[in-house]
Amino acid sequence: IWELVSMPICNVTLRVSNMGMLSGLLQFIILSCLCLVLPDVTFAEGQVVANVVSIKGKAGAGPTEKALRPLKLGSSLFNGETIHTANGEVKLRFSDGSLLTLYKNTRFVIDDYHYVENDIDARRSHFSFITGFIHTLTGIIGKERPQNYELKTPMVMLAVRGTEYRVMYDDHVHVDVLDGAVQLSNKGGSLLLRAGQNALVRSILRIPRMIPGIIDIRPYRWSSTVKKGVNKLKVIPQAIPRAIRKLRF
Repeated sequence: IWELVSMPICNVTLRVSNMGMLSGLLQFIILSCLCLVLPDVTFAEGQVVANVVSIKGKAGAGPTEKALRPLKLGSSLFNGETIHTANGEVKLRFSDGSLLTLYKNTRFVIDDYHYVENDIDARRSHFSFITGFIHTLTGIIGKERPQNYELKTPMVMLAVRGTEYRVMYDDHVHVDVLDGAVQLSNKGGSLLLRAGQNALVRSILRIPRMIPGIIDIRPYRWSSTVKKGVNKLKVIPQAIPRAIRKLRF
């Protein structure tokens, strides 16, 4: 008698055929061998939405933070996955050509991403930024369907207009725009940021306000030396050399 059963292994669930004569021990051996031969295979439903194009240190991704698989160069990402960089730094390229760099101690969720070649209206990028520091260069969706692009944080929602921007979130949100424009909105109100402008959000109930200076990203860059302590917001003046202020992908 054959029966379809689900067996979780290597942070995924495989649907296998179970024959009455096949012992539990043999099933375990077969599935364990699959994990050894295919350590980075993800049997996730749906299409690949992004790939790792650069990685330093350690980072992981998975359906929950308790079920993360290690990421490596070329790893695939799927809808619904959480990415946690720990002390690593990872850069992703999405299907529409957008680039996303997640610096160390960052948690980020791909909520609902769809890029369809022949259906412009179906294209959308919906993300959640939980903590850390990110740098984004939007792709086709951000340029052609900006109304379908949104980045949620616990304090503010970001909408873009063909944009390159950076966001730091610790106990408040700091956004700076390098190109294009970003609309910040929360229960306190909204603020439009253009290239060269920066804003700080201290609460979901307080309107975002524009501030001078830009984010000092140096404490968030990957290092082979692990430093103790939590990175705090640090704003550096515009007089800092352009090589630091305009550090890009």
